[in-house]
Amino acid sequence: MMYICFKLFSYRIRNFFIRWVFKMKYIFMRNGERITARQIAYVLEKFAERQGMTTKSTHKMRKTYASNLNANGVPLDCIREMLGHSSLSTTFGYI
Repeated sequence: MMYICFKLFSYRIRNFFIRWVFKMKYIFMRNGERITARQIAYVLEKFAERQGMTTKSTHKMRKTYASNLNANGVPLDCIREMLGHSSLSTTFGYI
């Protein structure tokens, strides 16, 4: 059941980015420079604000996501893979 919830959340984030990218037309800033990690974080913060989330830090969202997966019985190796970690010891810092 929680997998559905996370999929729905992921779907909403994906759609938010799609709308944002189409609104901008390009994934580059107006000055021709590539978009930065900070600019992507800004978009995620705005998404969180619109969703009524109290946590707006992208790192904190990532930690919360990992903790919730763990609390709902998702195997640690799956969480490690979803977070893109090469080692479980790194993942343990998130849960």
